[in-house]
Amino acid sequence: LLLAAGCQTAQLFVPARSPSVGDIVWNSFGAIVGMAIGWLALATVPTVEQAGRFVYAAAITGLWLLAELAPWVPTLSLSSIRDNLAQVIAPQWSWSSALVSASGLFAVGLFLRSCIASRHLQMALIALIAIVAAGKLLVIGVGLEVGSAAGLLAGYWTFMLAWRYFRSELTTFAFLLLFLAITIRGVDPFVLRDEPGAWTWMPFVSWLKGSMSANLKALGTSLFLYGSLLSLIASMRKHVLTSGLMLAAWVGLLEIVQLWIEAPPPDVSEPLLAAAIALAIRALGPGHDDPHVLAPISVSAASVPSQRPSLARGLLVLVAA
Repeated sequence: LLLAAGCQTAQLFVPARSPSVGDIVWNSFGAIVGMAIGWLALATVPTVEQAGRFVYAAAITGLWLLAELAPWVPTLSLSSIRDNLAQVIAPQWSWSSALVSASGLFAVGLFLRSCIASRHLQMALIALIAIVAAGKLLVIGVGLEVGSAAGLLAGYWTFMLAWRYFRSELTTFAFLLLFLAITIRGVDPFVLRDEPGAWTWMPFVSWLKGSMSANLKALGTSLFLYGSLLSLIASMRKHVLTSGLMLAAWVGLLEIVQLWIEAPPPDVSEPLLAAAIALAIRALGPGHDDPHVLAPISVSAASVPSQRPSLARGLLVLVAA
């Protein structure tokens, strides 16, 4: 707090800068969050192996928060908070937002389970819901959508029920939710065109046009969905690279469908991104001689269905088909 106040006071003497009480608040909030993460790490990751799992789970959680709260520009302006609340007052339902939030919280809970004690996991998920809800009110241009709020609650209760009654199938449930979120997001908003749109062969050009905030949110969502899904596939001891190519093919098919949907012009960016993430996870895998390359961490031995993997395997075959 003293450092933040000192930096803002020093800006009084810098011509190009202007001090702000809001900056002191956000700097202090960031320091508190960092202290909380450090305390949680010290309390829950006493070994090097658990530390690696914690870092990987933190990365997945960070990608999910990026997808939910991009562009991460907070403000204490009452007019901005009122605008963000307007989406609750005049709700517009979005299946895409609901599924991304639900599958995201479920997957984050699964990854956190590998490094956090069971007694702390429920409080961690509740804290994440509170952070996302508060962020959607305070971050400029985000807004607390009804679909997203419903997805957070659905993801929490689905995870807790699956944790209690279907613990051995947690990974399979997370796979299904993420795959469904990718599919629904690919065909949203479900409005057909009169004539097919144009296909763009130049990769990543669409992310450099229009609103950069919207593009950053779309990129964060894609990174989280593809990264989480492929990490889960790796934790089930499936071949990551092959699965990544199948996922890229499925995403490419969804892009082709978008030619007839009232959506941004489809291109090859999303399939290439899915393939690139698969290559990254393959490179980070610890095995070199094992054909079934694992993810950087194993989610948990108890959460991997060792005797009944037929459901996830069948879905992978369906994606390939």
